[in-house]
Amino acid sequence: MSWGSDSKKSRIFSWNYDGLGMRIKTLYNPFYQTTNSLISLWIARGEMDDDIVVMNGDDVFEIDVLEQALRMRDEKICLPIKRKSSYEDEDMKVVIKETKIVDISKTLTNRASAESVGVRVFRDTGVELMKRAIEEEMRTVGAENKWYISAIHRLIKKGYKVKSLDINDLFWMDVDYPSDLFKARFNSNKFIKKSYQERVLRDVETS
Repeated sequence: MSWGSDSKKSRIFSWNYDGLGMRIKTLYNPFYQTTNSLISLWIARGEMDDDIVVMNGDDVFEIDVLEQALRMRDEKICLPIKRKSSYEDEDMKVVIKETKIVDISKTLTNRASAESVGVRVFRDTGVELMKRAIEEEMRTVGAENKWYISAIHRLIKKGYKVKSLDINDLFWMDVDYPSDLFKARFNSNKFIKKSYQERVLRDVETS
């Protein structure tokens, strides 16, 4: 976990967390107040030595979003997307041709095909491509203010395949404002209950 806020409460939580049988390693970005996510991911580049999932820390989503992306085993780079009737300035928008992402930016309002969900999967050679793109982006002017999406944009413009995955009606949102937090809590309670009920039904059917 690469983060900026180095509060004692956050550190104690991450050090003591052992849910799902995994431990959390934290990487501190000391420049978080004046930089963006490209720097945070660059700090974590030493951990990118196997297939990885890069997620934004303010995203709330159904676990099926991640599970569907992980099932795309033949894709070196896979970005789940969600189609909407309209898009806001803060949405990370994508342009899609067939199922391939051909552009990604927050400024694609007039030609957006969908919004990029804050879950991105990199496998095999896709991991090394992403690491190289991050290093190249770090050498550009204004790198400190860039999202790490700029590295994916660089790969797209070089012609590398970035696969889209439509999550359809699955829930996903990012939490930017206090009102978003209320919505996230309300909806997460619903899909957690739904997931539990489905799991119980599967257990009954297989027993």
